[in-house]
Amino acid sequence: MHTFTPDHLIGLISAGYHGLIAYIDKEFKYHFVNEYYQDWFGQNPSELIGKSAMEVIGKEAFAERLPYLERVLRGEKLKFFSYLPHKTLGRREVEQIYHPDIKEDGSIRGFIVMVRDITDQRRAERVAQESEARFRGLTEVMPQIVWITDDEGKAIFFNNNFSRVTNTRMEDNLGNGWVNSVHPEDRVNLILQWGESIKHGSPFEADYRIRMADGSYRWHVARGIPIKNEKGKVERWAGTTTDIEDQKNARVLADKERERIYSLFMQAPVLIAVMNGPDHIFEMINPAGIKNLGGKQVIGLPLKDALPEFIPQGFVKLMDEIYFSGKGMFFPARELHIQNADGTKIETYQDLFYEPIKDENGLTTGILSMAVDVTEQVKALKNMEEALKSRDQFLSIASHELKTPLTSLKLQSQLTLRMLEKNNEIPTERQKLQALQQSDLVTKLTRLIDDMLDVSRIRTGKLNLEKGQHEIGDIVREVVFRMGLLFEAAGIPLPAVKADSKMSGLWDRFRLEQVIGNLLTNAIRYGKGRPIEILIEKKGTMASVSVTDQGYGIDKVDLERIFGRFERASHSAEVSGLGLGLFISKEIIESHHGKIFVTSRLGHGSTFTFEIPINS
Repeated sequence: MHTFTPDHLIGLISAGYHGLIAYIDKEFKYHFVNEYYQDWFGQNPSELIGKSAMEVIGKEAFAERLPYLERVLRGEKLKFFSYLPHKTLGRREVEQIYHPDIKEDGSIRGFIVMVRDITDQRRAERVAQESEARFRGLTEVMPQIVWITDDEGKAIFFNNNFSRVTNTRMEDNLGNGWVNSVHPEDRVNLILQWGESIKHGSPFEADYRIRMADGSYRWHVARGIPIKNEKGKVERWAGTTTDIEDQKNARVLADKERERIYSLFMQAPVLIAVMNGPDHIFEMINPAGIKNLGGKQVIGLPLKDALPEFIPQGFVKLMDEIYFSGKGMFFPARELHIQNADGTKIETYQDLFYEPIKDENGLTTGILSMAVDVTEQVKALKNMEEALKSRDQFLSIASHELKTPLTSLKLQSQLTLRMLEKNNEIPTERQKLQALQQSDLVTKLTRLIDDMLDVSRIRTGKLNLEKGQHEIGDIVREVVFRMGLLFEAAGIPLPAVKADSKMSGLWDRFRLEQVIGNLLTNAIRYGKGRPIEILIEKKGTMASVSVTDQGYGIDKVDLERIFGRFERASHSAEVSGLGLGLFISKEIIESHHGKIFVTSRLGHGSTFTFEIPINS
């Protein structure tokens, strides 16, 4: 049997809790913090011991919490919500719990703090609330009673129409309470029909009388369909209950009712359309629907002729399935390609609702289609996911790349200090070597930081060019000369610059040197120590510079990808780098109205070429 010490148990609890845990004394100084303080504030937990809360969380956050701190020191147990700055994520919404540590004599020794980040939870709650509000808003503009039940058929939702027409409270109608509004003579048959549908998971339809607010009864028809999960198990039932008193007794008001529904239909802000027959001929479509479909006039046309671009997308086949099965379908955020009336094509995402229209015999005569354009929401979600992925990728790479030279600098400094402490004389050659090594490490750090700054300038449109008249061969040769030590260290002979003529242009020399240096650095990194070739050619009005190595080469599928942010070659695990060089180079060349590209074959080296305009 394992024996757990109090310290061990505290460690397990603090590590297992997904948030901040700390013990603070009555002087507001930390005596214990868990490892999440490192992630949150960027400080080693051991360094926080003895510090005041104000030093750690900041004056503003401390001032906001001071009333709660004073209350917990009076012995109160507190739970409240506030905001707390995070080192990388910014201002975050948090749930805070303060629990006093009370001595036996009743005095307060200190208190425990537990902080949980609820930003994403609150955001999800708001999204859910907005979705619920949209759903309720849609149901409230419908003339029918709209209802939803659980898998056992017990009501969990009615729109306000049910309470309004029956003069009952919403809570009294949930579960099986709605049955109390059904005429006593209709209850048994209704319950049997409902039970059969639930048992077999089949669509439900039944006529029965409902007691109105004035005590009278009116005939209604209820129709419902099962909503199933991917395994085919029914999770919910959804349906409507429609007043058919006029149809049962007379059809005097039929025309007025039809006009009212048509008016709602035409005013709806989402696509609503009715297609009749097995060919799905458009009988009705509202203005919002015409706009949604690119302005096309589709009335009287079969679906395949009205919207031929829907055929390869599978929608004609889908309508056939709905028509002949008599079962409705719902597709959230379905990708939909539409060709506008003017011939242009657009890509949209839509929530699609399809419901079969049936006659009095239960036979399908058409399909009701509803579509809600959610393109902006889908794009926003994708952009957010891509931004989060890029951020995490950048932080991971940058932290690794910055840490490596910093660690080397630290080790060299420690070694020098130890020798000085022992009064050992450091030979001049050794000092020179250490100075060169440290200078090289600082240069690497500077380059990494410059790359990150350039990415920021590109993203904000602040990458300025200082152009002047320069000759491309001079620029290339100067870069090669400055990189001589790198070629020597890699065991590669200094490449000759082959140029068929002199070409000048109005260019930013520093930025072109940056591009050439990046291409040569990559050739050294991925060239397997083999000779590198540099060729300068005139191609029409463009100066072309090519750097060819005989190294790993690049797979065809990666040729375009490597010019993106944080993208690297397939052998990037063998060499360091942020994956920003080619991205920055591409932006610089395009800012000169040029282009950069690569030709390569896996295992046979690569040729990177850029072309920029010369003087006319």
